[in-house]
Amino acid sequence: MEEINNTPTKKDFKKLYLGIAIGVVVLLVGFTLVLATGIWKPSWSPFQVNALKMFNSSVERISDLEYYHADLSIDVDIVDNGEEIGLEYDVFTDIDVSTEIPKSSTELTVGIISQGIKMILNAEAIEYGEVAYFKLKGIPMLIRMQLTALGIDISQYADKWYRFDPAELGISFDDDELAEGVRQAWNNHSVIRFVKRLEQEVINNENTYHYLFSIDEEEAKEYILDVLNLLQGGLADIPGTEFDEVYAELDKLFNAISPIEFEVWIGKSTHVLYKVRYKKYVDSTTLQAGGISVSQEDMEDIMDITAEFSISDLNIPKTITQPAESESLLELFMPIFEMFQDPSCIDGTCSY
Repeated sequence: MEEINNTPTKKDFKKLYLGIAIGVVVLLVGFTLVLATGIWKPSWSPFQVNALKMFNSSVERISDLEYYHADLSIDVDIVDNGEEIGLEYDVFTDIDVSTEIPKSSTELTVGIISQGIKMILNAEAIEYGEVAYFKLKGIPMLIRMQLTALGIDISQYADKWYRFDPAELGISFDDDELAEGVRQAWNNHSVIRFVKRLEQEVINNENTYHYLFSIDEEEAKEYILDVLNLLQGGLADIPGTEFDEVYAELDKLFNAISPIEFEVWIGKSTHVLYKVRYKKYVDSTTLQAGGISVSQEDMEDIMDITAEFSISDLNIPKTITQPAESESLLELFMPIFEMFQDPSCIDGTCSY
C-alpha cells in the first residue's frame, strides 16, 4: 500500500498565505464599508460626523433661510418656603428675511401660577425694518388692580399698537461693529463641548442628528466678560466695577448650576438646527456646593427649569405687514414717567 505524504509543500504554504491575505482584505473592505455607510456607528469611527462642526454649521445655516417659524418655551417650577410657584413663558415667531427689509411677527404669552391661581399676560410684536411695534392683548386683573392703586389705568393702553421708531427719536442703531465684536469673542473661546451622541429622532418629517453638548464654564466666563466689555465700553471705565468681582460672581453662578448640558437636534439632509432643549434641577444642596449660602428656612426650596427652542416651516413664505395705525411707544410709558416726577401719584392721587 502506497504511503500518503500529508506534509505541506511550499506551494501549499503560498496558497495558505494568499487565502489569509484575501480574507484580511475582504474583512478590511467590509469593515470600512460598514463604518462608511453607517450600518455600525461606534463613537471612534473616523466616518462619524464631527458633532461640534455640525452644530456650528447648523446655527449658521439658519441665516441662509428666507422664511421660518421659531418657538421658545421656558417652564420654571419653584418651591419657595413651601409655596409652589410656576412660570410659563412662550414665544411664537414668524421670520421673513427674503427682502432687504427684515420682518418678524411674535406672539408672547407669560403665565404666572401662584396659590392655585394662574395669571396670563399676552402681547404681540412686529418688527418691520428698524421699526418695532408692540401691543398688550391680555392683562391679568390683579396687575390691573395694582397699577390702578398707583394711579395708572392700564386698560386704556391695551389692544393698541405702539411703535418704537429710532428715526422719530433722532437715534440710530449701528450694531455692525458690535455684532462683529461678539462674533470674534465667540470664535476666541471654545464655549461648547461635545458630550455624546443620542438616539436619532424624526423632526419636521426628517431624520436628525441628536447630540448632547455641555458648556465649558471657564471659557463661558471669559466670553461673557468679553461681551460685557463690548456692551459697556469696558468694565474698567465703570466706577466700582472690577473684573475680579464680576468673575467671582460668574464663578459662583456657574458652580451652582454646573454641569450645564443641553440636547441638540439637527436635520440630516438640511443640516439646519431644529431643536435645542435644556433641563436643570436646582436645590439647596446644589447651591451650597457652588458656594452660595442658603438659610435654614430655604433648605427645602427647589427650582426645576425646562427650556426648549425649535425651528419649523423652513422657507415657507410668511405674510407680515405693518399695523395700519400706531402711536409712539413713549405715550405708553408717559404715565409712569409722570408718576415718578410727581410724588403725589404714588398713592394714586396725582395732582394733575
